[in-house]
Amino acid sequence: MIPEKHIIYYKLKETIPQDGCPVCNLVNKNVKKYIENILYECVNDQSTNKSLLESNGFCQKHADILLTFKDAMGISILYERILSTILLKLENKNLKKTITTYNNFIQERKEKCPACLTEKAGENRYIEALFWHFTDLKKILSESDGLCLKHLIDFLKLADKKDRKKAEEMKKIYIVKNKNLKNKLIKLADSYNFTVKHGELSKEEKISWEKVVKNISGY
Repeated sequence: MIPEKHIIYYKLKETIPQDGCPVCNLVNKNVKKYIENILYECVNDQSTNKSLLESNGFCQKHADILLTFKDAMGISILYERILSTILLKLENKNLKKTITTYNNFIQERKEKCPACLTEKAGENRYIEALFWHFTDLKKILSESDGLCLKHLIDFLKLADKKDRKKAEEMKKIYIVKNKNLKNKLIKLADSYNFTVKHGELSKEEKISWEKVVKNISGY
């Protein structure tokens, strides 16, 4: 039974026609809002601080987003606590134990970064909504940039268990769209061959080099 169309469906419908992968765009927006909310409302929140202490701060990707807010006071309060905990763990350890402790820090950050967990939960929600409402969204999806490679695979994993036809249709959309992108890349690369005369490149051809990287690595 197909779930009712709630706010997630309408967010997808609104976002799909925009540039880039709609799931990436929505998740990135949510994560930025989540980090902003921590800085402005949760700096002294016990649960928030516990999560950040357990993960030894944000991962590099989300730490970079944190810095864009330029909130010196909020960041200094949050990270002084994290740094104090890290120093406590490192003190009075020999070199080998120090290296092991650092490796544990990195592993904990990968597994427990609260922004990563928020990001993953958002991805799951949007992929699931896209799967359930694929029939309604298929047309605008085929006319847009479509999903990036990562979110295509996430969709295929879900659809493979529930509806193979949707999986095949989504895969076809991706292949058709990206064969077109490949042709744009070829034309762009050929335009730098000054021994051959070429016509004017389209706007899409000029930015195809950016789109292919984001398509494969995420927006």
